[in-house]
Amino acid sequence: MPSNLITPPDIVLEKNINVLLINAETNDVYMVSKILEQVDKDYNVYVYSSGMNQVNWLSQVIELADAVIVNADYEQNLDLLQHENTFYYGQKTYFVPAHKIVNPLHYFAPKIT
Repeated sequence: MPSNLITPPDIVLEKNINVLLINAETNDVYMVSKILEQVDKDYNVYVYSSGMNQVNWLSQVIELADAVIVNADYEQNLDLLQHENTFYYGQKTYFVPAHKIVNPLHYFAPKIT
């Protein structure tokens, strides 16, 4: 199965690894789409920004997600950073269970073949 980039209101129920990008910049989403062509696993990458106003969809996808990647520079909901499967990036640093990464590509980089 190929990897998928998914936006609200869609949900894909394939057995791919589910990753949610929250408030990623356009260039970050583009770079993730390019790196998905190089990884040896298939992903469902859900893309959400606060302006989409799809809170129910976001809640559903958070439950499905194997990893949540948050751009902390544009996210005000720090509750998202309280989960072990959460990664965040940006200028801010928080003392939370979430893992700080340089950018979304950092999450996928170890998985490149």
